[in-house]
Amino acid sequence: GLTSYSLGITGIWGAGKTSMLNLLKRHLENNNLCIVVDFNPRRAADVKFIQHDFLAAICSALKTYHTGASHVMTDYMKALQVLSKGTSWSKVFDLIRTQDIDMSRKAVEKMIHTIGKKIVVIIDDFDRLTGEEIVEVLKVIGNNGSFERTFFVSAYDKDYVNQVLKAYFHETTE
Repeated sequence: GLTSYSLGITGIWGAGKTSMLNLLKRHLENNNLCIVVDFNPRRAADVKFIQHDFLAAICSALKTYHTGASHVMTDYMKALQVLSKGTSWSKVFDLIRTQDIDMSRKAVEKMIHTIGKKIVVIIDDFDRLTGEEIVEVLKVIGNNGSFERTFFVSAYDKDYVNQVLKAYFHETTE
């Protein structure tokens, strides 16, 4: 199967990144080989909802193509929930949760494979996020949302994102 890929469109503010994304989006939507998911992490009510909102957006897009999409994605979202740490049972729960994540992730990938289309996730305004929000989006791209046949196209000002992340990691390590 196809692996997940991420492509970044970089440029300073006003360089036309959003226009480029809109042209790409129109082309892909007319193509009919892809399912285009427009994801804006700035719309999340709170940073802790970014991953949930992303997976809900994927679910919403896939429901048109697969009747079990809601069930499959809900199972995956439940498996990703963080359990309380520090209890003597947490290691056992972590092991079970890891197996649940693997199983439910495989179900998501099987569903995507059955649909037979690539998923292209468009992420704009990446460079208007806080450091914590950027880290959550990177978790989606690098791990929890990186399903087979899923491609991410992000637009951002690289210098701005680097400065925000540098400040964020400096604060969290002090």
